[in-house]
Amino acid sequence: MRRVNSSRLIKEKGAERFGRGYEFVEDNVVFEGAIRKSGNSLVITIPSELSKRFMLKDGQKVMIVGMTGKGSVMEGAIKVMLGAFRIEERAYSIKFKVPKKVDEDLLLEFVERVGYNYGATDYRIHEGEGYFEVELIFGTLGMMFKPKSFEDVEAIGDKVRVEARKAGIRLKDLKVVEEVIEHTDVDPSEIARFSSRLRNTDRLKWEWVV
Repeated sequence: MRRVNSSRLIKEKGAERFGRGYEFVEDNVVFEGAIRKSGNSLVITIPSELSKRFMLKDGQKVMIVGMTGKGSVMEGAIKVMLGAFRIEERAYSIKFKVPKKVDEDLLLEFVERVGYNYGATDYRIHEGEGYFEVELIFGTLGMMFKPKSFEDVEAIGDKVRVEARKAGIRLKDLKVVEEVIEHTDVDPSEIARFSSRLRNTDRLKWEWVV
């Protein structure tokens, strides 16, 4: 969920994603390799397991940095910086507005419940002028099966209207739209796990940006 201005509901959920810094974490599996001569350079082969895990491509640009560590012994390392992993996802979304007088806890429970029940892959709540602007996203990331079509999401929109009436929540301007969403916080291994299923989709594009 994106962080917005002053709502407690939004602040708490936004902190879950954006309130932390980051650090590099080593994978559990370690590979041994050998340095070999190639022309005037030395090369190291990247194991296929790592190539698949990080979705590497032939000709991909990287940054190479030498590193040293001094403690009781002198250690050295060569760090290969792949850059930032960026995904562009074409997704269908159900968007609607809810008056601010709604109980925030009730709204959050409603959004999470209908999102889970109808297979949304993400949701967002923005604080607008007099309204909460809600977006239920039906994308490809996180889907074990075939992503939902535009018609599927339209049908879900009708069900969301019914669920809202039952919950005593008034919706305004509900519509289904297609949009492109950029993700910069997804581990490439989540894509690699389903690479055979996603290889021919036109709803996901990914790249490393140095």
